[in-house]
Amino acid sequence: MTEARSGAAGSDIGRSYKDVVLANLRPDYKRRPPQNPPLVQLIGSLRKLMAQNPDGVSLTEVRRSCPLVFHTDVLKNFPSVRHLLASMPNIVRLQGVGVQTRVLPPDP
Repeated sequence: MTEARSGAAGSDIGRSYKDVVLANLRPDYKRRPPQNPPLVQLIGSLRKLMAQNPDGVSLTEVRRSCPLVFHTDVLKNFPSVRHLLASMPNIVRLQGVGVQTRVLPPDP
């Protein structure tokens, strides 16, 4: 059992970490990862909403105007819609106004 482990790793002895990683990558590793279609649609909807409302809108209005924010594939890694939007600084920016959250176009 020890020989099997050392045999597999033995071929990498003396090679840099970068060389080992590059040797084990698939040929298409430079391609962009597949996009999540609902997320792509949501980004388009948010950009359109921000273009129509350069002064921003309330978080409630975003929820009404862009129902894809509730799509399970889009929201699955975020505890809330607010956290999802906060992860998109190139698309929107959030600003607290009193107890409400305002969604604004990104800074130029």
